[in-house]
Amino acid sequence: MPTLMLPSYTATNMIDANAAGAMYSSNTGATSASYISGSNAASISLLIIYKGTIENFATFTDRSTRSSDVLITFTLPAGGSVTNLGIVNNAFRSLVGKHLPNQAAAAGGVASWFLLCRAGTTSLTDKGALMGSVGITGSGADLEVPDTSIIQGNNYQSAGFFLNMPQIWTF
Repeated sequence: MPTLMLPSYTATNMIDANAAGAMYSSNTGATSASYISGSNAASISLLIIYKGTIENFATFTDRSTRSSDVLITFTLPAGGSVTNLGIVNNAFRSLVGKHLPNQAAAAGGVASWFLLCRAGTTSLTDKGALMGSVGITGSGADLEVPDTSIIQGNNYQSAGFFLNMPQIWTF
């Protein structure tokens, strides 16, 4: 099987936040419809924490169908929402969503999963997105928080989550 190794600057091209807070931009700051942030630099990204059973992309095509399960919505600000950590264990490692402003919880419940997606539309059918588990610190969940019991109106801060993109691919 052929093997592909990506250069170290690929992490900057693939895992970045441009001046408008858009995820997955290029070094030029341009965005594309395939990026999590959408089709233009004005389209920013959201980190949404939900309660209930985690979805899957095969059936979760519109995030409005789970609007009653939204606990906290963070907006990724311009710059500072993605920290490139370099290559760790043959993967480009980034910390996403750590330096977000405190956000008041829209509802109460037990946080169980998150979605990182484009703001401005609820459709996930033709947009990039990322989802994962939420758990307490030390649980091994994709996004770890000090307490998963969210209280409506209380302020919360995101500790971020690690995103690992393989440096070496075998086909």
